[in-house]
Amino acid sequence: MILEEMNETSYIDRIYLRTDGDKTVEINVISKPSNIYSSNRILYSNIIKQLLKESDDKYLLMNNGDEYQLEFIIPDNYHKIEFVAEGYYYIIKQDTNSFFQICRNKKREE
Repeated sequence: MILEEMNETSYIDRIYLRTDGDKTVEINVISKPSNIYSSNRILYSNIIKQLLKESDDKYLLMNNGDEYQLEFIIPDNYHKIEFVAEGYYYIIKQDTNSFFQICRNKKREE
């Protein structure tokens, strides 16, 4: 599972597993928990898998609270396995001055 827990937007370019340092295992199925039993699950999974298959500047965007279930078919014989995600993120900062200004204006109105 991948979950965006922070107040940021993540741009995920590629996700895969690397076994024994040099073998790549691609995602078999990816889905949102909310549509895991949906009839469109396979179509949705295939579209997202294509986005995440290559480092090609085509991103899966994830915002705070977004969650995806990942399934991989892992080979039988391996010594080491690594989860690899490529991409970047932007932190979303709240403008505290605007918040305090709104609070001040509300007090004046009361």
